[in-house]
Amino acid sequence: MTSAPAPEWNYLNNDGVQTLASSTCWGEDDGIVIDDGCYHDVGRITKSVNYEIISRGFLDTRNNTSLTTDTNVVPGTWQTFTWTLTPTDHLVKPGHTLRLIIAASDPDWTVVDTSGTTITIDRAYSSISLPYEYQ
Repeated sequence: MTSAPAPEWNYLNNDGVQTLASSTCWGEDDGIVIDDGCYHDVGRITKSVNYEIISRGFLDTRNNTSLTTDTNVVPGTWQTFTWTLTPTDHLVKPGHTLRLIIAASDPDWTVVDTSGTTITIDRAYSSISLPYEYQ
């Protein structure tokens, strides 16, 4: 099902925030020149897309079992990882699809992985749990 492009925060452009020409003032001007209580308003920087990111989740595989002790991932061996996505409440309309994207790094939020990491998902042993409610 095709729908009209939806606006999405453009995080790659100044973290998706821009300073506007307008300003808002709080409180009364007490005559102090240093702080007049006025602040520039900010707005979102958006771009038109045909998708919507509902949630994100991150996993540091080297610190999968401990935040203080690194555990190396051995290339060529199977590993089991479990992580949660940021909770959100979202209505997915009939006919729309959900996609799960797994990547070695996320340029919007993490340092880009240039090592050539390969991720293989064994779908026979993989699962995803989504709470849902029919309406």
